[in-house]
Order: sequence, then structure tokens, then C-alpha cells
Amino acid sequence: MPINSEQEKQFDIARNWQQHLNKPFMIDCGCGTGQSTVQLAEKFPEHLIIGIDQSQKRLETSKEYLVSHDNLIFVQAHIEEFLLLCQQLQWFPCYQYHFYPNPWPKKKHIIRRWHGHPIFPTLLQICPHLELRTNWEIYAKEFSQSLTIMGI
Repeated sequence: MPINSEQEKQFDIARNWQQHLNKPFMIDCGCGTGQSTVQLAEKFPEHLIIGIDQSQKRLETSKEYLVSHDNLIFVQAHIEEFLLLCQQLQWFPCYQYHFYPNPWPKKKHIIRRWHGHPIFPTLLQICPHLELRTNWEIYAKEFSQSLTIMGI
């Protein structure tokens, strides 16, 4: 999968920030407006927290949090490409969070769910320590079954 230069730029911003501060980091995948990222930054002040979302509009509201939290950063990126770059450069978070991802509830959309997407093995390879939260029971069950299939 080719990765465009803007995605590489966003990845480099996050990676350079983490390497400069030289602390372990966690990723908040699909962070939206950044509220979950802020909660993680407050809960884990000894870690750096990288909030990732593809929507610039949602991330615009997160800028206010940067003033009061020096252990978080937001990047506008496609999670799939971000994870591929993590794998390629062997840059691994110690934990990853997936809070209320889009459930894509129709059967035909299984490939759009994280556990049905081709990136799923990479997602687990870069960091098998993850937390998923969802209010869609079928999503949670499918995700759990996918982890079992992957030996986790």
C-alpha cells in the first residue's frame, strides 16, 4: 500500500516529538475531538499520548487541549497508513486505544471494521496491548473472535 507524503509528514511529526522527549507512547486511534486523548494524557502523565484522526474538522476542536497538556499531540492521519509506518520503522507504542470506532453495522461492510480490515494483523503486530470500547455488541464479539483467531 503506497503511503502519500502528507501521511508521512504527519507520522514524522509524531515520531520526532516522541523521540525528542524520549518517553514511552500510546496511541488513541480515531480520537475525534480529542476528549479521550486528554483523559489518557491525564491518566498516564509519564507517557506521551498521540491522538490520531483523519478528520481535520474534528481535530480543530482539540487544539485547546494542547495548551494545558505537554504529553499529548494530535495528528491528522489515516490510521492504516500510520500503523504501516510504525511497522516499517519499527516504532512501537506500548498501548493502543480504540474507543467507539465506527461499527459499520451492515454485513457487507465487515472489511471497514478494524477486525475485518487487512490492516488488522499489522495493528496487532505493532502493539498487541489494546483496549477496545464499543456499544455495539456484535462488534465486540467479532473483534474478540478475530483476536482468538490471531492467537490472542
